[in-house]
Amino acid sequence: MGFIKDYINYNLKAILNSAIILAAGTGSRLNKEKPKQFLKIKNKMIIDYSITTFNNNNNIDEIIIVSHKDWLKEINFIDEKIKLISGGKSRSESSFIGLKQCNDKCKNVIIHDAARPFFGSNLIDNGIIYMNQYDAAIPILDTFDSIVRVSNSVQYINREKIKKIQTPQFFKYDKILAAYANNVKDFKDDLSLLLNYDSKINFKLFYGEENNFKITTPYDYQLAQKII
Repeated sequence: MGFIKDYINYNLKAILNSAIILAAGTGSRLNKEKPKQFLKIKNKMIIDYSITTFNNNNNIDEIIIVSHKDWLKEINFIDEKIKLISGGKSRSESSFIGLKQCNDKCKNVIIHDAARPFFGSNLIDNGIIYMNQYDAAIPILDTFDSIVRVSNSVQYINREKIKKIQTPQFFKYDKILAAYANNVKDFKDDLSLLLNYDSKINFKLFYGEENNFKITTPYDYQLAQKII
């Protein structure tokens, strides 16, 4: 088992893994003066938790933080593998800006929303391992609520076929860069953009983490404070 573990660790380190943290959104639904990713929980900004998790993971070789230019000065991390850049007007534009800043030796890129502070290092490791076989690896969760589609009538949807998508999302760098280079729309996540570009992409859906929710509403912010 020790040999297998060392072999996996060697191969993971042999591939340059870049992490992009998207933090350029305004978070208007939270009704706060600051964007949500810069609000504090226990004397740390929400974005700090994501930065720390990536920074402490030995498989992450560089971290690119894409933020609104007015808030870059709020980020206090000083590390040779952390790069701060100004984002775009949309999520898709900010992702593309981040991708273009990746190291030219990058093989895998991990794209994460700064408003999800509670993902663990194991999720990063699992996603990177899947990148040995797939072009993309995406964490998901089951949904246990009843789901309906509402138009002129109410149609129930089989919830076993409904999954909640999380970040960080893992991609072969050349695949996701090509998708963004040919994109003209705004997408809510990076997998949807990639599938729009190439519907036959080889991807893996794997189970994420229950606490890895996105802080969007005042209730989410209160819940995050209780978790910490």
